[in-house]
Amino acid sequence: MRKILFIILITLIQGCGSLANTYLPDAVMADNDEDIPYFNDNSEIILSVNDIATLNSNSTKRKAFIAQAILSSDKKCTQHQANIISNANSWNVGMGSLSMLLTGTAAVISHAQTAAELAAAATAVTGIQSMANEEIYANAMGTAIIRAMDVSRAKSLAIIDQKILTETTDSAKIYTTENALVDIQRYHSQCSLMAGLVEITKALEQRKLSTQEVLLKKKQLEANIGAYTAQLVAQNNAFAPTQAETDKQKQDLSEMNERLKALMLQSVESPD
Repeated sequence: MRKILFIILITLIQGCGSLANTYLPDAVMADNDEDIPYFNDNSEIILSVNDIATLNSNSTKRKAFIAQAILSSDKKCTQHQANIISNANSWNVGMGSLSMLLTGTAAVISHAQTAAELAAAATAVTGIQSMANEEIYANAMGTAIIRAMDVSRAKSLAIIDQKILTETTDSAKIYTTENALVDIQRYHSQCSLMAGLVEITKALEQRKLSTQEVLLKKKQLEANIGAYTAQLVAQNNAFAPTQAETDKQKQDLSEMNERLKALMLQSVESPD
């Protein structure tokens, strides 16, 4: 029984990505049968020192190379994103189906020992599925991760486009192949699962505070301003402040009041 369950589990895991292509549209561009300069058969960049020098000396070829590199990255990234979606869906459907199959079989089988083993296996499969969803996908929907990837890649692509558009014949402002390679690698790396999760984390950290959170911060800041003002009064009564100290105290109070005003404005637009 254990061997059978192990074989079924391995088969499910290996078959998770087999449906990825069903999530992709038909190709709009045919693969080039001829060799594309500076790329190998897997559409990976391969440049020699002489190739870099050639591209740096020819703006048209360099821009064509950058465009082809971005196109190759987009194609690989789309396939990777389809794999994420298909893996998540196939895993949950497969493990859920296996769990129901084991539970149903355990309910109708007559042999007590076998029924107990099937029931235990169903519980284990459900636990494995839950753990995988929590640990591998960090409770985030695959679509949210993909959206985060796209946002991050759009930022990196904007940097590349801006450098191409602002390039001039001035040698100091040429978008060199070396710089382009660094930017293209950064652009491509934003398609990783890790990069998607990082982008989601950043979005959570930069989210707008709720009304209650803003009100709490406002009350805390008001209390700090009151305590600071009382401390200044007592300090100034005990020791006469210099003009520089007085100016510093006024500046500190002004900055705290500006922060308080900003929180009051923020509470108007904050979500419930």
